[in-house]
Amino acid sequence: MMMNAGLAGKYEYIGYNQLGKAVTFCVVLNDHSVGEGTLILYSECKAVSERKELCDDNGTANINALRIQKEYECKGYMSRLVKEMERYAVCNGISKLTIGIKGKETRNPAIYLHWGFTEFLSYSLEEALQGTPKYFV
Repeated sequence: MMMNAGLAGKYEYIGYNQLGKAVTFCVVLNDHSVGEGTLILYSECKAVSERKELCDDNGTANINALRIQKEYECKGYMSRLVKEMERYAVCNGISKLTIGIKGKETRNPAIYLHWGFTEFLSYSLEEALQGTPKYFV
């Protein structure tokens, strides 16, 4: 059975959650999911590809796959979601959080700075075929 990349990624993240390697958080309004984000806890997860500067299995975790439906953007839901992820991280011994930025993104870096992400860690050219390098703060 063939599976599209989005569906395959969804099942991958479900597996990480089931194994305790990640925790997915949702924004739910009127019983409908309108946004989500995943806290990657282990570097073996494909999303961080064993890049220890992003997630080191020992106090550093990665905020990943942040999404919100267009009509709910700019209403504070993602800020509240990230704050909840931060709270969870602190309560579970995580002392450092990282978050990724794609090279073409112009709005997200300002938002991430507003959330307190201030240190540039590294960049990866893994998306060079699509012409969009990834940058990590």
